[in-house]
Amino acid sequence: MSTVSLLTIVKGRRRHLHNLLRGVAALDTPPAEVVIVHMNEAAATDVPDPGCRLVTAALYDPDHALPLARARNRAAELAGSERLLFLDVDCIPAPDYLDVLVAALDRTGGLLMGDVRYLPAPLPADWTMADLAGRALAHPRRPTLAPGEVRSTGSYHLFWSLTFAVTKTDFGRIGGFDERFTGYGGEDTDFAFSARAAGVPFALVGARCYHQHHATCTPPYNHLADIVANAKAFHRKWDSFCMEGWLRAFAVSGHIALADDEVTVLRLPTQAEVDRHRSDDPFA
Repeated sequence: MSTVSLLTIVKGRRRHLHNLLRGVAALDTPPAEVVIVHMNEAAATDVPDPGCRLVTAALYDPDHALPLARARNRAAELAGSERLLFLDVDCIPAPDYLDVLVAALDRTGGLLMGDVRYLPAPLPADWTMADLAGRALAHPRRPTLAPGEVRSTGSYHLFWSLTFAVTKTDFGRIGGFDERFTGYGGEDTDFAFSARAAGVPFALVGARCYHQHHATCTPPYNHLADIVANAKAFHRKWDSFCMEGWLRAFAVSGHIALADDEVTVLRLPTQAEVDRHRSDDPFA
């Protein structure tokens, strides 16, 4: 059995969670355990058997609907393995995902991000791995990796928390996720910048997983308050803004005022505005 913990955090998304666990059960090599942290909801009890030990926990934060940083830190605390694989609940791992990512982690160490391919429509209940491979699309604005490729890079801004590997030791060196980032947005860019500051190398790895389709709000007006708060936290820490594309979109629509070193909420979006900007674009 592999000495690897596969970690995911979730709120809602029960079908996506079930599909992720079906993918884990089909891995060529199983992890030692799957750790699931539920945000502001009870831990699920009706999930598929992932073929390994299952650890579940609930984290409640009355002030924030999606305490992403706290939840990832909690998952790392619960993990019993030195090697940590974080996989977003929206993702389904390819059969060789764990083997490829762990081999790269053992060879290079550091912070490693896997390769995400995107499913353009919801999955049928009877999906197969062949279905995923046949339907998935490469992101047009992300690097293209060959299977098993390991590409070292100093471009830490490329880091997304959808799929990544790190040892528990290096997770501690980085400082975990900064819990001053209290909701949606920016906490993963901050984590990557903290890795750079700690001297933890970063690489992209051709370890494939498939991102399950879900509707989004583009730009994410439904998360505007969190994004502004976290952009301010990022600026205080790094003297620059993250999520600049979203901030510019919010400024153009008149919801915020954006200056070189300050962002101010002018008005929050209405539910009608959120609904008008719903999108089925898998890359939004």
